[in-house]
Amino acid sequence: MVPVIGSGKFITTPIITDDGQPVELEGEPVISSVPDKKVAQWMYFLHQIGLDVIRTDSSLAFYESETNQAKLRDILAVYSWMDDDIGYVQGMNDICSPMVILFENEADAFWCFERAMRRLRDNFRCETTSMGVQSQLITLSQVIKTVDPKLHQHLEELVGGEYLFAF
Repeated sequence: MVPVIGSGKFITTPIITDDGQPVELEGEPVISSVPDKKVAQWMYFLHQIGLDVIRTDSSLAFYESETNQAKLRDILAVYSWMDDDIGYVQGMNDICSPMVILFENEADAFWCFERAMRRLRDNFRCETTSMGVQSQLITLSQVIKTVDPKLHQHLEELVGGEYLFAF
C-alpha cells in the first residue's frame, strides 16, 4: 500500500489529507489512491509515526543509525495496522524503543511490543469524553486524598485536582 514501509525511508510529511485524499509532492501524488477508510487512517498514522521516530531517544547513539530508526518506524507502522481500535498514538514510540534496542531481531521486538500493548493499550484510548489514563488519575487522586488530605486539598486549590500533572 505504501512502498516506503520496510525500505528504510521515512515519511515525515502527510501522504493523505484530513479528508483522505492523496497529497501531491512536486506535482505528483505520493500514492495513487486510498482504497478504504482503514487504509486512509493507517496512512494518516504513518506521518505521526515518522515525526515521533526521529524524536525518540534522539540523544542515544543507537538512534544515530537510520537503520535502527527504520526498525522502530516499521514496528509502529505494522502495529498501527493491526490495532483497528487504537492504531497509533503518540507515546507508543517510547514504549517500543527499549524493545528495538534490546532485540536485534525486528520480529522479536515487534512481538514483545505487541504483547506489552495488550496490557497498556487502554492508556492510549482517547475519546471525546475521556482519556485512557483518566481512570488511573482518578484512582491516584483518591489515594492522595486518603493518604495526604492536605496535599490533595492544596492541589484542588491550584486546580490540579484532576492530577493531569501526573500523566
